[in-house]
Order: sequence, then C-alpha cells, then structure tokens
Amino acid sequence: MIELRRRVALLPLALLLPFGLLPGCSTPRDAVARLGELYARHDDAVAEYSADLDDPVDEALEQLACLEEGDEEDLEPGERVAAVATLAELARLDRSRIVRARALGVLLRQLEWLPAERRPATLAAIDEAELTRALEPLLALAERAPEDVAARVGADGQALLAAARALAAAQPDSFALTLRLARLAAKAARRARDGGGGAELLAALDGAGAAQARQLAFVVARADARFGRGVLDPAGEVRAAAGALLFEVDPIAATVELGRAPGTGLAPAWNPGVPALVRIAWLQQLERARLAGANVHPTLRSVLVQELQSDDAAIAFAARGAVAHLLGRAREGDAAAAAPAALPSVAELKSAWLALGEWQATPATGGGS
Repeated sequence: MIELRRRVALLPLALLLPFGLLPGCSTPRDAVARLGELYARHDDAVAEYSADLDDPVDEALEQLACLEEGDEEDLEPGERVAAVATLAELARLDRSRIVRARALGVLLRQLEWLPAERRPATLAAIDEAELTRALEPLLALAERAPEDVAARVGADGQALLAAARALAAAQPDSFALTLRLARLAAKAARRARDGGGGAELLAALDGAGAAQARQLAFVVARADARFGRGVLDPAGEVRAAAGALLFEVDPIAATVELGRAPGTGLAPAWNPGVPALVRIAWLQQLERARLAGANVHPTLRSVLVQELQSDDAAIAFAARGAVAHLLGRAREGDAAAAAPAALPSVAELKSAWLALGEWQATPATGGGS
C-alpha cells in the first residue's frame, strides 16, 4: 500500500485550481495558485524559493494581499481549504518573518468563511496505516482519471461518505500529516463535484475539509519547540498573529498552548522574556476571546497575575482589561483605550482571579468557544 504521504503528494495541484494562471494577481484563485509555486523545494523546517522569481518576498506579499481582498464567494469550500493548506506552509516554512506573519493573518480570514463545527482542538498521534485504510475510497477517487470520476462517485457513494466522516474525525498532532489530510479533503471535494456527487456527500466532504483546515490552523500556530514556530517564532509579529489564530480556533486550548512549557526544560510560550508588544497583543486577544476565567488553564492564570503587577504600564493596563473581561467585570463600553479608572482595581481583580476554582476544560456558562 502506498503511504498516505506519497499518495496525496502525487495528486496534481490542477485538481484543486483548474484555471489557468494570469500574470500578477487577477483573482484570489490565481493568488492561491501563484503562492503554491513560490517554493522550488522544502523540508520540515524551511523552504527554498523558486529561482524563477526575482523578488519572492514581494511576490508572496502581493498574492497574500490579493487573497485577503477577496470575499466569501470567490472560492468554493474545497478551494478555500486548499488556500488554508498553502497559507499554513507559508506560515511554517517561509524564511521571511513578514511573510509568515501575513500568512497567519490571511489564514485566519479564510477560516471565517469556512463553516465548521467548533470542536475542541484535540491533538492525538495517528496510526497512518489504519487511517490510510479508512480513507482508501477518497484516495482512489482523487487518483481517478477525470473521465472515470462520475462512475466512481456513483458506485462508491456510501464508501466515500464513510471515508469523508473518518477524515472529518481525524485530529492529528503532526503538521505534515494534517497538511496532507487538508489537501486530500480539498482534492476529493473537487473531484466529487466534478463527478456529480450528491448533496450529502458534498456536504460531508466540505465538512471534512473545514475540520482539517481548522486543525491545520491550530497546529501551525501552536507552540512548536522543535522548529521554533507558531507562538514560539523568533519574530514578534509572527507570535502575535499565531496567538490570534489559536484564540480563533479554540480559545481554551490556546490558553494551554500559551501557558504550558512546550518541552522539558523550556520556558512557557508566555514568559517575561517575550517582547512587551507581543504580550500586549495576546492580552488584547484574551480580552476579546469567548472565554470565562475558569476556562483559562492554570499555567496561564499565574502568568496573568504577574502581568497585572507588571512594571510596564501598558502591559499592566492590558492585563486589567483581559482579566476584567474573563471575570465578567468589564463595564459596558470598556476597550483597550479606555481610561484605567474605568476598570476594577488591580487588588480587586487579583483577589477574584486567585479565587477561581478548578480548571474547566469545556466552555463555561457565559464563555467558551
């Protein structure tokens, strides 16, 4: 049996984006295709730009801007999942910090247009051989010649439906595997549409694609200690963007990622050594998050107490706004620019914060995702 990695890699990009490329940026669809041609090769850590590009960073930023300027109707659901996959690669592998940051921001925008059930961002090791067997009907569909697709869809409808549900349920912790699953979902959805698949199958494939897109977004933004990516990226603007993406996908799990030490002997992602502007950005994201205080992981709770008492006035004020929101004590009309007097005192907030009970890993009343 050909492994899942190779079988997905062998599927041509043309299945996803069948329209010819035009010079420059014409449509979001063109932008995704051009971003897909940015690299000549890449490994797990970094990508090498194509020699055909005079200024690859400028090219990437131009296409990212084009994609960001699109609207909900510009891409089909499967095409948008393919866009998320391409953006995740840029966010993880590009050498330019500004490209990584912009890719994360545009990725977040794409997720807003992908209808998906909000589920906890669970991460689990996957038995690839077993998963490949479960996904065999989708892999076979994606590998069929275009003229044979309709027959495959008609004959294997129920098997394809079961495989789509298996794909939707998978929540791997591996970036490479999640990337492959997102691309498989996108390619299978394209083929099913071309082959006249029924509404139930198309809905299942779109749901699987959206689920894998959100999983991929979380995996690429989380604390990656091995490669120093996501909220551990050396670039502050990337860390801030990664935090925003985590809070969008699963705000409760985001507090785990920011508060925990990603590996033995390593500092938590959120620590006093993180630049002040990044910590302020994360605090502002917390203030907007669909969270209650009980949902914040205990490792991050202690960090927020420290931020409340920070010698940096901007950090301390941002922390007051975040903690007040999490405790349900933010007053109507409060915002990051409000006067400090409009917020409860540090002593009041600290006392209530330290009185929080056990961690609630599921959405609490009045908060949650």
